[in-house]
Amino acid sequence: MLGRVCVVGLLACGMAVGQTPGTVKTDAGSKALAFDVVSIKPSGGAPGGFGLMPDGYLVRGQPLYATLMMAYFPMTRMFGYSAAPVTGVPEWASKDMYDIDAKLDEQSVQVWKNLTVEQRWEKLRPMLQAMLAERCKLAAHITMADSPVYELVVGKHGSKMKETAPGEAPPKHAIPIAGDAMMVPIYPKPAKEQLTFFSTSMAALAVELSTMMDRQVVDRTGLTGKYDFAVPRVRRDLSDQAESGEASDPNPNPFIWDVSEMGLELRPTKSPQPMLVIDHIEKPTEN
Repeated sequence: MLGRVCVVGLLACGMAVGQTPGTVKTDAGSKALAFDVVSIKPSGGAPGGFGLMPDGYLVRGQPLYATLMMAYFPMTRMFGYSAAPVTGVPEWASKDMYDIDAKLDEQSVQVWKNLTVEQRWEKLRPMLQAMLAERCKLAAHITMADSPVYELVVGKHGSKMKETAPGEAPPKHAIPIAGDAMMVPIYPKPAKEQLTFFSTSMAALAVELSTMMDRQVVDRTGLTGKYDFAVPRVRRDLSDQAESGEASDPNPNPFIWDVSEMGLELRPTKSPQPMLVIDHIEKPTEN
């Protein structure tokens, strides 16, 4: 099973990495789109990246596995230790590098330009699925499988969370993340290794932690507000892997995010999670 993907140098294509695709509500967002011209060819250059373009989708020097993941999962499930599980991927799909240029026709480009970034990501998945079905004879489906997760829960002494005050300004260097929240990332050589969150729900925190931990994080706190808090990163004791059911992972995440100062806990357990099953895929047909 392939559970991780490493992408070198994401293209500067207006990509909102920390955001989950939103619901399409506008008239422009309700129009079905499809690529007009698609070029898929072996890459002759160095590893690059992939992302949205003003007229479609672009890949440079990436395995087809990355586009497969893009076609079925939001960005937050694609990368890191807790990437969405996939089965049935042939070896070539994760090793052979490709360049992809997938362009919309002129009329569709006008619709595309009127969409938000979230709406474009929402539209992109079925477009990529159709592209892969045509060019790679892709047949795939999603199933639910019990997978290791962390449940984010309130500790036995209760929550210590501080709700964001009305009109409060975000901290310096904060960047937008899922759920209209903001986060100050860890910069090189920080005085303290921690993430600072602003106006963040527990659901948004679970999304962010999932991209940085060795399991998906599922919000079970029951907390409904938006909060300001900091989460320090600490080196974990890997000697307890067998006890927690992680012994099968040959490359465990050496760090964990400590939520105890917030009155919360991360409890390892299992929960049904989406798994992508590749039933059939072939190398791309020639352009």
